[in-house]
Amino acid sequence: MDLSIDTEFELVLNNKAASDLQFQNLNFDLYLENDKFLTGSPINIVNNGKESVLTIKTSFPLKSVSNAIANAVTKRSSSFRLSGKAAVVCPGVSNDPIGFGFNKEGNFRW
Repeated sequence: MDLSIDTEFELVLNNKAASDLQFQNLNFDLYLENDKFLTGSPINIVNNGKESVLTIKTSFPLKSVSNAIANAVTKRSSSFRLSGKAAVVCPGVSNDPIGFGFNKEGNFRW
């Protein structure tokens, strides 16, 4: 039997740009060792000046996550890939959301 674990966390984004950025959306997939670990999108977004707080609710299958974590602990590292899409509004520039994609790969080591 493969159980899923529900989780919720906050992603705090600090804006260091000169203009305000208001996050409108974020969708992402996080892979560990080429296995999908998390898929997420916000259930709530609070834009407060130079800071945006995105509340993410997601779930993941315990069995596949356990295997990925066990392999990572044994190797003391794990490859990862984070990819997705986001949208921001830049007040004073445009009221229309500006969408962009992202894809970051690397290794966690400890």
